[in-house]
Amino acid sequence: MNDGMNLVGAIMALAAEKRAVGCKYDAEERVLARFEAFCRAEFPGLGTVTRASAEAWITAARRRGVRPATLQGLAAPVRELARWLGRRGTEAYVLPAGVLPRPARYVPHIYTDQELAALFAQTDRCRYCAAVPLRHLIMPVLFRTIYACGLRASEARLLRAGDVDTGAGVLQLRDAKGGKDRQVPVSAPLRERLADYHAHVLGRPGVDWFFPGTSGQPLTLGNIDKNFRRFLWQARIPHGGRGHGPRVHDLSGCF
Repeated sequence: MNDGMNLVGAIMALAAEKRAVGCKYDAEERVLARFEAFCRAEFPGLGTVTRASAEAWITAARRRGVRPATLQGLAAPVRELARWLGRRGTEAYVLPAGVLPRPARYVPHIYTDQELAALFAQTDRCRYCAAVPLRHLIMPVLFRTIYACGLRASEARLLRAGDVDTGAGVLQLRDAKGGKDRQVPVSAPLRERLADYHAHVLGRPGVDWFFPGTSGQPLTLGNIDKNFRRFLWQARIPHGGRGHGPRVHDLSGCF
């Protein structure tokens, strides 16, 4: 391999191979596309991963002051690309493990019953806003669904109207982690909330997503995160939060 187009082809082939075994590989492919553009600018004609290009990629990220976790996320796909090239007979430099700083270990916050009650009380106090007229209806149900069903925010926000069976009390998650579909049962109290919410929000023209955002799109992760942190602040919970909602499975006292 001796030109930039071959590097583009390698990235596409690697991503296709990953997806064939069930990986989404979207974020990684975006990183590799940035790496290819970086190599095209700094190392014209390069068709593989060299020590110089890999180290320059890391040095450029360090100059931007990225966090250790972000640095790992920029290095891992390039390391995998080099391994992929090597398996196909192309000499490529694999960044050694241990050369990058380890991210600080994340310690999750375990919410107390009192904190959960305060958090959900604040979602219930969410007021009508003309700019986002469904927000006061969405937030109490959204965060209870994330909490009670152990969902990721990305899974909850991408639920479509037809994915929520309020009669049977089942959520259909499509293309979830590992590219797989799965079904999640809901408790009786949550099923009642979902049914009431469905009656008030869905069925309107242009509303296809169960938790609709603006312009016919689902809620964004940034929107969920902003509201989650606002509710935490209003509930006087000092923890800043990580992610976009409490992911726990103990249903006691949450409804």
